Formats: sequence, structure tokens, C-alpha cells
Amino acid sequence: MSLALDHARRLLRPGSRLLVLADPASIASVPELLWPELARHHDARVLLLTDPLEQRPPVARLPFALGDGRLELGLDQAAVRQRWKQAFDEVLEQALACLSSHGLATATISSDTPADVVRDLLRHPNVRRAS
Repeated sequence: MSLALDHARRLLRPGSRLLVLADPASIASVPELLWPELARHHDARVLLLTDPLEQRPPVARLPFALGDGRLELGLDQAAVRQRWKQAFDEVLEQALACLSSHGLATATISSDTPADVVRDLLRHPNVRRAS
């Protein structure tokens, strides 16, 4: 993503709209000095994509395939669910804090968000979260 944003920074004319769709974890991989430059010269907006499984994990044992084996995550246990949710929430909050501290319009959007909400977010980028 860093390379794509650097190309956008160099190729877009001042005042151009830049819409970034990103996983919250990918924000940390972008050099922090790039964000304020994008915000200063462009109408930069970032939609952070979330997954309902990350935000609202099922109360069940969740199987994952691991190479030749299988792992079952005990999301039926409150402590495991809390650690799961905290891990994803922390990454999202760090991404939001980083972007907003550099003046970028940000919003979160779940992969199960209806299309009309997505349209509204694109029209009104200062909305912080989609529910």
C-alpha cells in the first residue's frame, strides 16, 4: 500500500480526491510522514474495512486450517473472546488515531454494510464509523 500511496502522492494534482480502502492493520505499514502530505495536498479519505467475524465473533469453538493441521479457537470462552476482540479493536483504534491525527477524513465500514450506507460515507467523509 505504501508504494501505491506514494505513486498517488506524486501523480495526483493538488486538490484531487483520494479514496483509500484499507484493512486497519495495513495502516501501520505506511510511513507516518506520508499521511499528512496526502491530507495537505489532496481531499484524502480513508475507509477502514472491518469484518463482522472480527468485530462480533461467534460464541462457539471456531476451527481454522493450519498447514496440514487444524486449530480450534475456543471463542465459547469469555476470556478468549475478550482477547480476540481486543486484538482487532486495538488495531482499528490505532489506525483511526493515526489517520485522524494527520487530518484525514476516516470512517470504518463493515463488509456486511448495506450499499446505501457506503454511498453516504463517500458523500459525507467526516462520519467516523458506520454501524
